[in-house]
Amino acid sequence: MLLVERDEQLTRLGEAFRACTDGRGQVTLVSGPVGSGKTALLLAFARQAVHDGARVVGAGGSRAESKFPFGIIGQLLHDAGLAPNSDAYAAVLKARCALAGSLGDPGSDGSVDDQVHLQYLQTISGAFATLASEQPLVIAVDDLHYADLPSLHCLLYLIRRLRSTRIMVVLSESTRAQPTHVLFRTDILSQPHFSRVSLAPLSRRGVNQLIEASLEQPTAPELATACFDVSAGNPMLTRALIDDQVRAAREPDGQHPAELRIDDAFEQAVLSFLYRHDPLVLAVAQAVAVLGEPGSPQVLARMVDIVPETAAQILRVLEGSGLLSTGRFRHPRARRALLNHLPAAERRALHRKAAELLQENGAAPGSVADHLVEAAYDDAAWVVPVLRDAARHALADSRPEHASAPLRLALRAARDDRQRVAARTALIGAEWQTNPLMVTRHLGDLLSGVRADPAHAGDALAALPYLLWHGRVDESVELLTAAADASGPAHVELASELRGARQLLASAFPARAASVVCQNPDAATMSAAPRRRSPIRGVSEGSTCAEETAISAHLQPTTLLTAVLGNGSRADAIGAADHVLQRCSSQKTAPEPVAAALLALIYADRPDRCLAWCDSLAVARPTLNLPPAWQGVLKAIQAEGALRLGNLTLAERAATEALAIMPPAAWGFIIGGVLATLISATTEMGALDRAREHLATPVPQSLFSTPLGLHYLQARGRYYRATGRLQAALTDFRSCGELMSSWQLDLPTVVAWRLEAARTYLALGRADHAVELAREQLRQLGPLDGRTRGATMRTIAATYAPEQRTAALDEAVDLLHGTGDRLELAHALADLGRTWQALGQSGRARLLIRRAHHISVECGAEPLSHSLSHDDPEAGLVVEAPKPGAGEVTLELLSDAERRVAALAVQGYTNREIASKLYVTVSTVEQHLTRVYRKVNVKRRADLPVGLAPPATVQSDPGMRAC
Repeated sequence: MLLVERDEQLTRLGEAFRACTDGRGQVTLVSGPVGSGKTALLLAFARQAVHDGARVVGAGGSRAESKFPFGIIGQLLHDAGLAPNSDAYAAVLKARCALAGSLGDPGSDGSVDDQVHLQYLQTISGAFATLASEQPLVIAVDDLHYADLPSLHCLLYLIRRLRSTRIMVVLSESTRAQPTHVLFRTDILSQPHFSRVSLAPLSRRGVNQLIEASLEQPTAPELATACFDVSAGNPMLTRALIDDQVRAAREPDGQHPAELRIDDAFEQAVLSFLYRHDPLVLAVAQAVAVLGEPGSPQVLARMVDIVPETAAQILRVLEGSGLLSTGRFRHPRARRALLNHLPAAERRALHRKAAELLQENGAAPGSVADHLVEAAYDDAAWVVPVLRDAARHALADSRPEHASAPLRLALRAARDDRQRVAARTALIGAEWQTNPLMVTRHLGDLLSGVRADPAHAGDALAALPYLLWHGRVDESVELLTAAADASGPAHVELASELRGARQLLASAFPARAASVVCQNPDAATMSAAPRRRSPIRGVSEGSTCAEETAISAHLQPTTLLTAVLGNGSRADAIGAADHVLQRCSSQKTAPEPVAAALLALIYADRPDRCLAWCDSLAVARPTLNLPPAWQGVLKAIQAEGALRLGNLTLAERAATEALAIMPPAAWGFIIGGVLATLISATTEMGALDRAREHLATPVPQSLFSTPLGLHYLQARGRYYRATGRLQAALTDFRSCGELMSSWQLDLPTVVAWRLEAARTYLALGRADHAVELAREQLRQLGPLDGRTRGATMRTIAATYAPEQRTAALDEAVDLLHGTGDRLELAHALADLGRTWQALGQSGRARLLIRRAHHISVECGAEPLSHSLSHDDPEAGLVVEAPKPGAGEVTLELLSDAERRVAALAVQGYTNREIASKLYVTVSTVEQHLTRVYRKVNVKRRADLPVGLAPPATVQSDPGMRAC
């Protein structure tokens, strides 16, 4: 076996051997941690001694033979080749019978108390002296700590008489927490011919040398560093890691891994390492493995029933040997190996002890709960509160996977119905975040518990969102009613919970909010204060700030949505949503307010802000640390925001990624919203086959009782219109209107059903109906509805003659520039360009068509871009490619004034119109354009790069309309 960094130790052994050959007997003790290479060093020295003319006899101790009298001496005599009938063997046999039971610790007083004992020792010692008379004799005993007592007596008798012999005794022992044979060691340490050789762990360089020599090729420094970090230079563990690398090289690719591979050889070495120690060392290591974190000597001592001083000594031994670092295993595979080898019953018992001790010492609930779960410990009164606290902390940190197991155990350990309802409710919330399908098995049991004892309905109220998610509306109403009946004047907190719950029901299923009936007179009195009703039935306005603050965290975000969908100030709601998201981006927070704030921005007609926050929060993802269900929800919201801005590619990608996070069945009625985004996006992209596939995905019937059902009907109507099924499309849009009217939710920011129906009537050739609906839509719009107003103006313009159409389309373009909806802007620009073409203004038309084409390509709207391309005969226009070099000059070369003029020129405005908009003279416009042509290397207006036009942006001031 290759020795690395052991030259100094071999040299010292060689020096002792040379003294021995000169007639000065020697005794050398080789010590070091388990696995430090003591045996390999003895073998290397023995080979060198034989080469130098010595006779070497060896023996090795073992735990199994430590009680066998004269076991070590018997091995030495056998290795010396003495005949079984020799005097030495005879003395051993006689002494085994006569002395074994009466010998004490070698070195103690009276250990050899009569002439008979002395005779046996002299005979055995004389046999070795005879061997040394022929040639120098090396007696090597490995693992001295396992030697039997009679053999130690013989060795000590011989060692005391080495001074003028050619005998060298080499002993090796492992560093131990509790040294064995203390008197024997004390005696040999006092001998004048004694020397000690200590083995230290390998250095980083030594580990690298060992790896390169074993793999027979240079290795990356990173591999040696990783190996050293895991083994701390312990040769035994290092060689095991090398074996894992060699085994990996035998795999099909036949290459040594570039990164450290830790496999079975390392795990087996860890077990061998520990089982070569005393049982107490193994027990402490098992306790450390069970704890999973650094434990104090006091805790470890109580876990294995020893004194703290012994536990501290054992920790020092394990750290010195390289297995532990700062009280924990250097690598999780080492811990795993030990835990897997620990019998299940013993493992559970250790976890139970750990839980009790950590709880007694005031450890964090999560640490205690981990051990309670592993021990399946559920028979103490303090268990349930600790498990609930641990789950609350895990959920607050967005780690629902760490909350489920404690809550399942809490449910099993619950002592009464209230604890069971509370534990099951919390478990539903935790499991929903990892897989919403998992909660269905608990919802029925929860409701059964509430029906059996309605007094605990308030404790189950937190499960309402998950009942609604799965469309179980009747049971939601039943739970709300029971909770309302259970409330009273003393239940202020429950009353606040009920307000938030009603808001949630009204937002998700508007038609059912009024069906919550309270039978409790006291509870009814609490709610008797008059409040204005919002357009969402069942949602009251006028609640105080304190009341809203009192609504629990899982229901409070709903207030943002009700503010947008109700009669509240949309500007205030936008500011509140921005405030929530700003706070969420800078600190750890629950995902509920993030989703609610993003949805509020969408329904406030600010999808641009929604997408900007999605991007910002994606950067802050380590802070959010979202579980799967919330990842899917936020992806779906991002997709809807992208759709409303005309970014069809992003909308389809984000919605597809959302569905990849969870299967369709796990989405509950929310699947309708995701599918609606996909259907609308793929329809606008011209990917009608994909849209048809999404329409074939089953949706729950409960979807059509929710606002997301409106999105689905709108998307399906768009698909029907794109495929020529105009009456079916009209039916879906009319259904949207009827539902929204019955829910008092007729808001264009939810679904502009009149606009969709008007466009369908246009396709049917019924312009009168289209104009009537479009004008009705305009009457509903407020100052912040620029996107819908611009789209509606474009629809109305389609009913005018070309001479009257341009003014309406100009207004539509101006409005849409300020909303960020690039697809609707592209349609408006295309309509305006075609109108100018019909009026004979081909140059102006070409500019508008070029820009519309450019935007439609960016949006992914293939039907529109195709209709505007040069090979579409219906377009009547040619979209010319820019001249070489026309777009190579960046905007930085233009002055601010030139940039403003060029942007308006690219949008198709005449010089006079540009002058009017910028409050300058026509001559000034002409001069700016002349300089722009020169700087961008074009000769005419039609060749100006489309990129000079400003992107569709959102107005910063709601009271002003951006151009």
